[in-house]
Amino acid sequence: MDLSPRRRWPTYLLVGSIIALMAALNIQDWPSYERPRRVFSRGFVMFCVLVVIMELILLNQFFGHPG
Repeated sequence: MDLSPRRRWPTYLLVGSIIALMAALNIQDWPSYERPRRVFSRGFVMFCVLVVIMELILLNQFFGHPG
């Protein structure tokens, strides 16, 4: 791996781009939430269960054993 100065510019460009993006979006100062937020609501879980049931029914119809 050649780490001469002429080969290091992609690394410097990447690091500089990440720092500029963090400064532009102000990532380090995003608010922190005091109480933990609920990740999965009841409606979302019920929707996921409904999708799983529909997928199982369809897969059974397509790939189920005949008879």
